[in-house]
Amino acid sequence: MTATLTQQWASLQMHLEAHRPDRPDRSAPRATTTPVVLLTGFLGAGKTTLLVDLLTSGPPNFRINAIVNDVGALQFDPSLVANNVDLQVELTNGCACCQTSENLALSLDGAAAAADLVVLEASGIADPYALAQVIEARPTAHLDRIVSVVDAVAIQHQLENPYTAGLVARQLVAAHVVILAKTDRLGTREQDQVVALISNVAPGRPVVCSSTAKPASSALLAGTGVGAGLACDMVASDGQLIVVTARQTEEISMADLRHTFENQSRSIIRSKGTLNAESRSYLVQSTWTDHCIQSVAARSNGQLTIVGTTAAAVADFSTRLGCTVI
Repeated sequence: MTATLTQQWASLQMHLEAHRPDRPDRSAPRATTTPVVLLTGFLGAGKTTLLVDLLTSGPPNFRINAIVNDVGALQFDPSLVANNVDLQVELTNGCACCQTSENLALSLDGAAAAADLVVLEASGIADPYALAQVIEARPTAHLDRIVSVVDAVAIQHQLENPYTAGLVARQLVAAHVVILAKTDRLGTREQDQVVALISNVAPGRPVVCSSTAKPASSALLAGTGVGAGLACDMVASDGQLIVVTARQTEEISMADLRHTFENQSRSIIRSKGTLNAESRSYLVQSTWTDHCIQSVAARSNGQLTIVGTTAAAVADFSTRLGCTVI
């Protein structure tokens, strides 16, 4: 899968959805439709962290259904929100742009049937305009707002990198609201510089700061959206992203595991999965700016989704972790 292929497929979906025979009359009142918040943002920005916070600490007596997509083979873990029995999570794992519109439409209809709000968390390489078109085509739902989550530490590099700049810019331009995540890692001056950078790419978008201690999940609540600007010109990408699944074939030491993530090449955009080291299993996630290694009780099968800019970098990263690309 590549960013270019994703954009081409998304554009085709937009065209098909715009001409569906069951497309609702948007001039009619929307009193009976459920608002949908489209949650976008590049890989590793912090979308799931915000969604989990909303699901576990949202308004009382307010039914929120979530549709969670991700790239690669790793499944979303519903136990993250299992402590709240009133919540329903609809899982459609895999990049939504690369599934059929019909599958996503059915998921939206089901999630909207008994909810006050639906949050669709898009894959980090999904095209927001394609997904917005699918939402708007449903008679059960309407697009309330598009929220783009930005990694405050990584955004400048992402906008300078030809492999990621086009898609990241497109996610910002599509947004009604931008959530600037991980601001606790920046000083006041650096934070102001990042906000100015966002404003240059997407002028006029309100920027909401979010930190680990105080996630700005309330920005995901419906009510202030005005509809997406679906006529935006395509922002092209000059490069291609490589997405692979790697299976662990050899256990490595904890020292090697930590060293590989601490020295991760900028050519590795994102990794996420489970790995085994020294007879224990770990949930691992990384971007080139950050990584997390968390022990898990159950023995894992050792599988990792890796997103990178070159095949050589992906292969080298995989090998260092005792994995083989499948």
